[in-house]
Amino acid sequence: MLSADAAASEALAVNPPSYEPASALSRPVQLTARQYEVAMLVSQGLTNRQISQQLRLSEWTVVNHVRQVMRRLDAPSRIHVAQWVLHRQRRNGSGNGAE
Repeated sequence: MLSADAAASEALAVNPPSYEPASALSRPVQLTARQYEVAMLVSQGLTNRQISQQLRLSEWTVVNHVRQVMRRLDAPSRIHVAQWVLHRQRRNGSGNGAE
């Protein structure tokens, strides 16, 4: 049985299917500053509970933010949110601020 760290490392080593839906990458996606902040923390691998503790929000508020981010990005999973954040950072040369 793998430790949690070993399992996470293995999972991150596998490249997820490429995520390039035209809707999210070819047009500007409007996220609020808070939604972008949550997306950034999702991309760092934090759980909803960890995000809620870091931002001092209820866990349910974070769940709703994550759902809205996924809906606006047309992203089927948190991994795809992380890919969008990385793509945006590469395109803009930074990772700060909402569009």
